[in-house]
Amino acid sequence: MQMRESTARENAEAAVMIESGRSMADVAAHFGISVDGLNQRGRRDPAFGAVLMTVKRPRRVRTSELEAQLIDLWFQPETYTVPQIAATLGVTRQTVHRWANDLDLPHVRLKQRVRTEDRSARPPKPVNRQKVIASLARQLRISEEGASRLVAGAAPSAFAAPAPTGVPQP
Repeated sequence: MQMRESTARENAEAAVMIESGRSMADVAAHFGISVDGLNQRGRRDPAFGAVLMTVKRPRRVRTSELEAQLIDLWFQPETYTVPQIAATLGVTRQTVHRWANDLDLPHVRLKQRVRTEDRSARPPKPVNRQKVIASLARQLRISEEGASRLVAGAAPSAFAAPAPTGVPQP
């Protein structure tokens, strides 16, 4: 794919800016694009991509203060989800999980908030009786009438096929 002349010039200018120490965010803002847009340009233009490969991505250094904050937030699953912890600490979800693993924090965390309400106090959901009967009939391979009697509490012998005439019943 042939690049436009202006884009090649912009890439060269962006490369000079990056090599002089400007951040990816600053360079992207200068050209009115996102950092992801710069990375896409780097995939299309090998020379610019080589410059991007030299950029050291900033990493948040894990301090004892951040560890204490993570531990405090980690044990409040009803209040904080992992994405919320990540936003609070200023890191990604993956970093939160990596730090939690390094600190041997328990892996069993709910992906969603813990329910604080007593679910047993809720009224039961209404059951669609006809759907239950139809499903039961399919599973047991009996008629819907037989399934209806089974749901109503009829004895299982009521579903047996009628005995042939002339054969004594036990």
